[in-house]
Amino acid sequence: VTGGTRGIGAGIARDLAAHGWRVVATGVSREEVAAFGAHPGIEAVVLDVTDRGAVANLVGRIERLHALVNCAG
Repeated sequence: VTGGTRGIGAGIARDLAAHGWRVVATGVSREEVAAFGAHPGIEAVVLDVTDRGAVANLVGRIERLHALVNCAG
């Protein structure tokens, strides 16, 4: 879930995790990810979605992708 550490994205990330999904939620800064805190089933990571290399690196770490939710604004 891009933008998954705050606002609507955070709500979506938490709801997916509550339904058994393993979720990667991204935030634009370390402070944003830290403020999101720890949630079962969610790995929160720093990601600037405008950085193609960083996006490719994150996608390469994901074993299986079933859905992508874009909430980064």
